[in-house]
Amino acid sequence: MSVTDKITFDIGTSLQQIQYIADFLQEWCQEKQASQAAHNPAGQFEPYKTEIFSDDQIYQLNQAYKKAPALLTYQAKILLDECLNMAQAGVEVLIKARQAGASPALAAGSLASAIERDIKRMHSLLLSE
Repeated sequence: MSVTDKITFDIGTSLQQIQYIADFLQEWCQEKQASQAAHNPAGQFEPYKTEIFSDDQIYQLNQAYKKAPALLTYQAKILLDECLNMAQAGVEVLIKARQAGASPALAAGSLASAIERDIKRMHSLLLSE
């Protein structure tokens, strides 16, 4: 099995998970605020000492979710640029090998090894868990 068979780039699932977390935290925060309002009808709101997430943290999470598509687009552009660079380098290697009288099969094998190495590198840079 080649490295490319192992790579998964499921942006949709990642965004759904981020949205689920953001929705859950926002709902949780609203429930806490409603509970606090019920216990303090005079409008005297004090944050619970045991609160885990502040309104600011919820806001930051939502902002991160909104920026996620742009970040994934940027990562996809980097990946595409790297693929184009690999293809160009591969063609140059094959041309030089042919001009030097090397076996096309040997040159293609060397190119395949280089591409495999570059794919592993891109996988670790862009798709790390």
